[in-house]
Amino acid sequence: MYAIDLRDAQLLRTDLSRADVRDAKLERAILSLADLHDADFSAAKLIGANLTGAQFKGGIFLDTNFKNADLRGAVLTGAVVREANFEGVNFEGADLRGAIGLSVEQLCSAARWRGALLDADLQAAAQARCGASQGPMVGPPRP
Repeated sequence: MYAIDLRDAQLLRTDLSRADVRDAKLERAILSLADLHDADFSAAKLIGANLTGAQFKGGIFLDTNFKNADLRGAVLTGAVVREANFEGVNFEGADLRGAIGLSVEQLCSAARWRGALLDADLQAAAQARCGASQGPMVGPPRP
C-alpha cells in the first residue's frame, strides 16, 4: 500500500495493522475505529482525517502530517511520532501515554490536548509551556 492515494476514502473499522502505508495520501479519509497497530505511516498525509477511536499502538508516524485531524479517543501508546505534525489536531480523550518522540511543541500545536491521557512529565511540561489553565487527565501508570 506504499504511496497509495486514499483521499476522502471511507475506511471505518478497517484493519490496516502492520501495513506499509508510507507516503500515503489519506487527506480527509475516515478511519474511525480502525486497527492501525504496528503500521508504518511515515511521511503519510492524514490532513483533516477522521481517526476517532483508532488504534495506533506501536505504529510508526515519522514525519506524518496529521494537521487538523480528529484523533478523539485514539490510542497512540508506544507509537513513534517523531517530527509528526499535530497542528490543529483534536486529542480529546486520546491515550498518548508512552508515545515515543512526542514533544511539548507538537502537543502545544494541537487544537485540543487537555483531555488527553499523557505521561506525567509531558503533562507538566505542556502545562508550563502552553499556558494551560487546566491540565490534561493523567491516567494510572502503565504496567
